[in-house]
Amino acid sequence: MVPPATFIAAAEEAGLVDQIDRIIIEKALDTLEELRATGVDLPVISVNTSPSTLRDPHLADRLIQQIKARHLEASNLTIEVLECTLVKDDDIILHMIETLSAAGFSIVLDNFGTRYPSMSNLSRLRLNAIKLDKSLIKPVPDARADSIISALVTLSRNLDMHVVAEGVETPGHLETVRRLKRDVLQGRP
Repeated sequence: MVPPATFIAAAEEAGLVDQIDRIIIEKALDTLEELRATGVDLPVISVNTSPSTLRDPHLADRLIQQIKARHLEASNLTIEVLECTLVKDDDIILHMIETLSAAGFSIVLDNFGTRYPSMSNLSRLRLNAIKLDKSLIKPVPDARADSIISALVTLSRNLDMHVVAEGVETPGHLETVRRLKRDVLQGRP
């Protein structure tokens, strides 16, 4: 078994991340189309995107063509962007995120809370959701951690964004994040 961090680093070094992203997006859309054809009403499928994929000036057009070819809508595909992608304030990436959002794709900021510019990204970009990084969830139940999560949930609600809590892996995590009214849980409770 090769851990994802090792695999992704090797793919980036070899210049293969864009190709991998393309394949994964196509497979995800194919899977969504196939599930719907069998009667499964899966409303949305999510894919992670790398910084280099977000720098592709043809990304939005290609995604629109791919969803139309499968008789899907842009709202059926969620694009997950790692928070660390936005650390460098890359204007090309920021513009692509805005273009994708304007085209109707949902944009989710993944691993939220791991980098400094988190708050500025929330005000600048039209995001549909944030995924609270598991490092924020791990200490709960804990009064200080609970307060931070509660504040982020309130802030997100005020910005009309959903909240996903990553790393929910213990009964204590589950109880706390339920109480703090997040929208979705991710993990193994």
